[in-house]
Amino acid sequence: MPRNSTIEVKVHRRVLWVGGEAYPVQNIARAYTMALRPRRGLALAQFLRAVVLWTLLAAAAMVGSDYVDLDVDRRLIVAALCVVVLISAVQYLVRVLQRTYYALVIETAGTPRTALVSSDHGEVARIVHEVMKAIGDPNASFSQTITTNNHYGDKITQLGSQNIGKVAR
Repeated sequence: MPRNSTIEVKVHRRVLWVGGEAYPVQNIARAYTMALRPRRGLALAQFLRAVVLWTLLAAAAMVGSDYVDLDVDRRLIVAALCVVVLISAVQYLVRVLQRTYYALVIETAGTPRTALVSSDHGEVARIVHEVMKAIGDPNASFSQTITTNNHYGDKITQLGSQNIGKVAR
């Protein structure tokens, strides 16, 4: 889970400052907001796969204990099954209940950079608007302190609408 911090985002003298990182406004080709949504469908598929796997293993343990003549109480196997399914359910809930975060992405002549991440889409969208306004107006300046969930600086590699990953610095 990302940690919260406050960060100042400002444009001053044709430079966009995101905390301690500086982006000359004339080098910014594009700024946009990217939604970072939890993959809930994948989480459900993994949970269902885990439940099926644990159930099959428990059934195999019950059948195997009959063939090997182990004195294993079936209630112990069912209790173990319940515990691992409960753990899988908690993991599933943690993943499903994650919030959607929004990243401010700055594209320069080089590579796109995720400048900051916040759960407030409106704040990030306002910053994008102010950055784009500053590109067209040499006298533009603004300053805003926001609560972020993370401040990155990572490289985002994206071709068209297909995100193919990020490379951390």
